[in-house]
Order: sequence, then C-alpha cells, then structure tokens
Amino acid sequence: MTKKTIGLAAGVLLAVLIWNLPLDGLSRQGQACLALTLMTVVFWACQVAQSGYISGLYLAMLVVLGWHNRR
Repeated sequence: MTKKTIGLAAGVLLAVLIWNLPLDGLSRQGQACLALTLMTVVFWACQVAQSGYISGLYLAMLVVLGWHNRR
C-alpha cells in the first residue's frame, strides 16, 4: 500500500470516528465540520492529491452538506 492509499483510508476513518464520537460542548454541525477539517489535513499531510484539489473538495463538501451556514 502506498502513502496516498493509507492517507485516504486514514482520513476517511478519522472523519467517521470524529463525526460519531459524543463530544460535549460542541454542536453537531461543529463536530461535523471538525471531522471534515481533520480529514482534509490528513489528506494534505499524506499528499492524497494536489493541495488545490483537496481544498476544492473541502469547500465543496461544506457547501453540499450545508455546514457553512447552519446555526
């Protein structure tokens, strides 16, 4: 397995783990945003794709899932 494959799997698993953990003091939207942000950082660190594509994916996921404006 390559570094990119491991990074892809680790990022997705980390996001799922953070999204499903009961974190006190953090709203559901905040928890989801944290999960997505940590996944993005892992993708950057493992160079899963070029940084611009990963950033675009992060922003697209925020818009598609509507986490950017929920209160």
